[in-house]
Amino acid sequence: LPLIDLLESMLFKNLAIISSKSKNPAISVELDNTDKRCTPINKLATQINETVSAIEDKANKVSEIKANIKTRMWNALKYQSQDILLLEKQANEQISKEMAVLDARLSRIKLIGQTVRNKINDLRLQTSNIDETIDRINDNLKYLGVTGFEIVKSNAPENNNFFMLSRGSNSSKEIFKSLSEGEKTLITFLYYIEQCNGSMSKDSEIPDSEKIIVIDDPISSLSQNYIYDIASLIQSKVIKGNRFKKVIILTHSLFFYHELLKLAPRNLDKFQAKYGLYLVSKNEYSQVSTLEPKELKNDYQSLWYILKDVVNSKTDPIILPNIMRNILEYYFGFVHRKDQLSDIINKLADNEPNQGFKSFYRYINRESHSDPTNIGFMMRVQPQIYLDRFRSVFVASDDVAHYECMMQ
Repeated sequence: LPLIDLLESMLFKNLAIISSKSKNPAISVELDNTDKRCTPINKLATQINETVSAIEDKANKVSEIKANIKTRMWNALKYQSQDILLLEKQANEQISKEMAVLDARLSRIKLIGQTVRNKINDLRLQTSNIDETIDRINDNLKYLGVTGFEIVKSNAPENNNFFMLSRGSNSSKEIFKSLSEGEKTLITFLYYIEQCNGSMSKDSEIPDSEKIIVIDDPISSLSQNYIYDIASLIQSKVIKGNRFKKVIILTHSLFFYHELLKLAPRNLDKFQAKYGLYLVSKNEYSQVSTLEPKELKNDYQSLWYILKDVVNSKTDPIILPNIMRNILEYYFGFVHRKDQLSDIINKLADNEPNQGFKSFYRYINRESHSDPTNIGFMMRVQPQIYLDRFRSVFVASDDVAHYECMMQ
């Protein structure tokens, strides 16, 4: 600042005068008076200090000022929105009153429902509800051509709400032991169907919409003659109408699998909306994969499917030679060329440079059930090595187009 520069020049001038006086004490000197020059600077310093004090005062009141601004802001918003807030408050109060009325009605309905359920249970204790069930099971037995036994009501007074098996005039607990495994499976299945479609106990019934129905291999010990009828019963009594939350059917039988599919909707969109098909592959761990309706067609095609599962590491390779042997038996037996197959395999075995794979050709040349002796030639190699030799059989018989088609 000019004032500071002027003050500095006066200071240096006074220092010089003092220095000359110290060198020559006899002389008389007079120093310049700096009071007048300091007055403007002191005034400026006072103004700066006042400004700083004002800023410090404001800094000390930041929290108070923020609170004041916040209060003024919300007051302004309230003033601008008070009509809308009043309407919202009135609407909420009205909704609360309506909800209270609905809650009261719901409580009354639940109380009435519980009273009705209790009354139904009391009536069930006084009446028998199995007559229609007995008639339906017996009708289904006749429909299936089973006339050797039937279901009758228990003749014990204390068990009048139960039923038992009967052969003509003979009704006893020993009859069940005289049934074949297929007949036991059949009567159990029909009983289970009735259980799915209604309560057969005195307890309150579970709604159909909450039931998950699981049917595990219902024709495993039945005659093939029953497969169509069992599939029809499942379709009409369990699947039809979408009454249940979910229906899960497990089976090892491709015949039964296809009978169920024949009864399903033909339209693909309707089928996919209602059905899901899955294949369980068991290796070190079980794997579940999805299926399309036409992926498994018959036993022969299922062998090719298993073959591809091995190639895709879904199934243990130990079964690979046996699957290949069965495929060759099916195919060349169907086209009546079994003798040619044997000649082709023997020729390939003779030309095979690897002794281990000579055993492979010998093995698949034996019919599946004609030789009970097992051989231990299986080595831990990549499935593709066996697949190449398997393909060579179809190449040698001019049937490679069939191989390529089935492996797609």
